[in-house]
Amino acid sequence: MAKADINIAADKIKAGRPAPVLFITLLSAIYSLTVGSYGLLLLVAVLAIFCTYGRRIGLDWHFLSLAVSGILLVCTPVMREFLVESQKSEVLSQYNGSWQGTIIRPALMGTTGWGEAVLRLDSGPLVSVLGQAKYLQAGYRLETEARLEIPSGQRNPGGFDRRSWLRNRAIFLETKLTVPPRIIGKKTTLGAVWRNLLVVLQNRAAKFFRQYLSPDTVGIITAICLGQKQGLTVQENHAFMESGLIHLVSVSGAHLGFMLLPLRQIKFGSKRSRDIRTLLLLIYFGSVTGWRTGVSRASLMLLLRRYAGLKARYLDELSLLGFTGLILLALDPFRAMQRGFWLSMAATAGIRLGGKLFLNWLGLSARSEYFITQPQIVSKCKNPIFAFILVSIDRLLYRLLRLLTITCCAQFACLLPLLFWQNGLNPKAIPINLLAGVPAAAITAGGLVGLFFLSPLLKVLPFLGEILIKLWSRLLKFPVLLLKYLSEQGSGAKGGFIGKGELGRSGQLMIMLLLILSIVILQRRKTAANRRIETIAAAVLLLALIIRSLPQTLDEEIWFLDVGQGDCCLIRTADSVILIDGGERDQGYQVVLPFMRSRGITRISAAIVTHGHSDHCGGILDLLEQNMVEQVIVPGSWRTKVPAMDNQDSELKWGQEQDLASELISLCNQQKVNILFREAGDYDCSEDNDTGITMHYLAPPAETNIKTVSRYSRPDPNRDCLVIKCVWRDFSLLLTADVIDEVERILVRECREDLNSMLLKLAHHGSKYSSSIEFLQLVRPVITVVSVGINRFGHPAPEVLERLAESGNQMLLRTDKEGAIRLHVDQNKVRISTWLGRKNACLILN
Repeated sequence: MAKADINIAADKIKAGRPAPVLFITLLSAIYSLTVGSYGLLLLVAVLAIFCTYGRRIGLDWHFLSLAVSGILLVCTPVMREFLVESQKSEVLSQYNGSWQGTIIRPALMGTTGWGEAVLRLDSGPLVSVLGQAKYLQAGYRLETEARLEIPSGQRNPGGFDRRSWLRNRAIFLETKLTVPPRIIGKKTTLGAVWRNLLVVLQNRAAKFFRQYLSPDTVGIITAICLGQKQGLTVQENHAFMESGLIHLVSVSGAHLGFMLLPLRQIKFGSKRSRDIRTLLLLIYFGSVTGWRTGVSRASLMLLLRRYAGLKARYLDELSLLGFTGLILLALDPFRAMQRGFWLSMAATAGIRLGGKLFLNWLGLSARSEYFITQPQIVSKCKNPIFAFILVSIDRLLYRLLRLLTITCCAQFACLLPLLFWQNGLNPKAIPINLLAGVPAAAITAGGLVGLFFLSPLLKVLPFLGEILIKLWSRLLKFPVLLLKYLSEQGSGAKGGFIGKGELGRSGQLMIMLLLILSIVILQRRKTAANRRIETIAAAVLLLALIIRSLPQTLDEEIWFLDVGQGDCCLIRTADSVILIDGGERDQGYQVVLPFMRSRGITRISAAIVTHGHSDHCGGILDLLEQNMVEQVIVPGSWRTKVPAMDNQDSELKWGQEQDLASELISLCNQQKVNILFREAGDYDCSEDNDTGITMHYLAPPAETNIKTVSRYSRPDPNRDCLVIKCVWRDFSLLLTADVIDEVERILVRECREDLNSMLLKLAHHGSKYSSSIEFLQLVRPVITVVSVGINRFGHPAPEVLERLAESGNQMLLRTDKEGAIRLHVDQNKVRISTWLGRKNACLILN
C-alpha cells in the first residue's frame, strides 16, 4: 500500500473514533439521570468531561455543541420518567378511584389470551398492565378502577426482582385487570399502527407454531425463533439459564447468523438481488421477533458495514460498535439499563475486538486457508481426491476453530455481566454453546422455512401442505431433543454451574485476574500514558479484590423463604443443610435453587417433607429432578404409599390441594435417593453435638397411637403432618406445617413440656382452624413466623393473631410483607433480618 493510502486510511480511522467516545458519554449521561436528586449535577459533570476530552483529541467546538445537543435530546425521555413521573408513583399507588390512560406498547397474546402491555396514565407515569390482550392494543384509551401498585422488589436472595426489571424500562407502577376495562377511545397514530402490526405478525407466527408443532417441541421452537418464552416450562428455562444457552431463547444476534447462513449458500442472482433478498428477510425476521435488542444490533451492524462498503469508507470495529450503540440508544434510551443490551454489546465487542487477537495468539491468521497441511504438501499430492480431502479437512478444522474462538470470546466478554446479573457462571458453557450451535441453527432455519414457505403453501395447496407440515414437525423434533439434552447436561448438581456464593471471594478474584490479564495483553498497542492509567486501575482493582477475598466463616443461619402460599424453611449448620418443605411446584426452580446458588449451597443434606400437599411438597420434587437432594425424610404413615408409576391416580385431591406423596416416592426411587420415615418420638441429631442441631419429631402419632386420631371419611394429609421441634445451641423453634386442631389437642395432652419454643412457625399459614389458645400458651413463642401469600382464605386469620398476642408473642414476621426472613444464630444471641423490608433485630438468649 502506498504511503498516501496509509495516511488516508489513518485519517478515516481518526474521523470515525468519536463514535465510541460519544457512545460511552451517552451511556454515562443516561445512567446519571437515574440516580435520584443528583442526576442533573452528574449529567453536567459527564458533559463537561466529554467536552474536555473532546478538545484534547482534536474535536472542534461546533461538533461538540452538536454532540451535546444530541445527547440532551436523547436523554429527554429519561429525564421525564426518572426525575418527574417517578415522583408520582407513591401517591398514585394509594389512589382508589378510577383512572384513564392510553396503551403505548401493546400486549402479545399468550396461550391463555392474556398479555402484558405498557400504558401511559393521563396523569403522566407509565404503568405495566396485565390483562386480556384484546383490550391492550396500542392507541386504546382505557378507563378502569383497578388498583395501581408499586411493583414488588426481590423477595428472596437470588430471586427475581420485578421492581428493578420494570424500573429499567422506566415503569414504576403496575396493575392487573381482573375486570375488563372500558375502552373510551382509540388513537390511530402511525406509531400505534406500526406497533399493532408487529404484534399481529408475532401472534400469527406463534399461533402457526402452536397449531402444527407437537406440545413437547412447540415451547422451545417458539422461544428460539420468536423470543416468546411463555411456552417454556420452568424446568426448561432453568436448564437454558444454567447451561449458558439462555441467549438462544432470547433471539440474540446469533440467530441472524443462523438464518443468513443457509441463505448465503444460494448463489443465483446478481449481488443487488441478493442484497435485496437479505434486506427483506431481515425486515421480516426483525418484525416477527419484535426487533429485540440482539436482532436490532446485528441488523444495524450488517447494514452499516454494507453502507460503508458502498461509500468506500473504512469503518473500524470500535467505531462500528460505537455507531451501532448510538443508534440503538437514540431509538430507545432505556435500553441502556437492560441486561439484554449489555450482553449483546459485550458479546459483540468480545468477538469483534478479541477474535483476531485470539487467533493471532494461536499463531493463525484471521483469514488463513491452511490449518494443518501446508500448500506445498497439497500441491505435491498427485491424487486429486486425496488433495481434496486434505483441503476439506483443513477448512472444516479451521471453521471449527473460528467457531470455538467466537464462542470463547463471547463467553469471556459476558463473564462479568453474567456474574453480576445471574447467580453464578458455568465453565461448561463454552463447549455446550459450541455443540448447541448446530441444533439451534437447524431450529431457526427450520422454523423460518415453516413461516415463509409452508404457511402460505397450506393456503394454496392444502393437501401437499399438510403432508409437508407433518414431515417438517417430525424433523424439527431431533434438533429440539438434542438441544434439550445439552441444556440438561449443564444444569443441576452435575451440570457444572458454579453459584455466586459457591464461587466465593477467591473465585471472583480469579475471574478479575483473568480480566486484568486480558487488559495487559491488549496494552501492547497502547501509548505509554494509557498503559500507566490501565496499570494503576488494575492494581487498585486487584488490591480491592484481595481485601474482599479474605477468608470468611460459614454462615450458620435459618431462612424462611417466601414461596407464596406455601412453606419453605432452610437450616444451614456447619456440617449440613436441612430443607423443610419447598413450596409449590416450580418454586424449587424459581425460589429455592436461585437461593442456593446465591448462598453457595451445592446440595441439600436432608429434605424433610412434612406432608404431601403440593404447597409443601412441590418444590422438593423440583430439587429431586435436579439431583440436589441426598436424602428425604417423610411421615411414617407414608410406608404404605404406592409409587405414582404403579398407581396412575396418585394425585389425591382434598379441597383444592393435591397430594404429591406418591409422585415424590416414585421420583426418589428413580433417583435412588434414600427415604427415611419419621413419627412421634423419633430424633435426628447432627454429628457435632456442640454446634449441631437436634430435631425431635412430635407428630404424626406412631402406628400404635393412630386410633387416638379420629377417622375421616376421606384421607387428609394434614392429619399426618410432621411436627418438628428443632434445638440449636440455646435456640429452639417449633415447625407445625399444616397440623389440624385434633392433632394439636394430642400434642397439648402428650407433649406439654416439649412444645415451649422461642420461635413458632404458625400452623397452616395462620388458619383459624389451627393454633388454639391452649396450644399457643404451651408454646409461648417470642417470635412467630407466618409463611403466607396472596390467598382467598383470609390467612392469617385475625382471631389467630389475637390468640398470639394473648400468648405473649413479641414479634410477628410474615413472608407476604417481609419477604424472606433470616435468623443468624450465634452463641448467645439471634440476629433477625428481613429481605424485603431490610429490617433488623437482635434477640439475646438467656
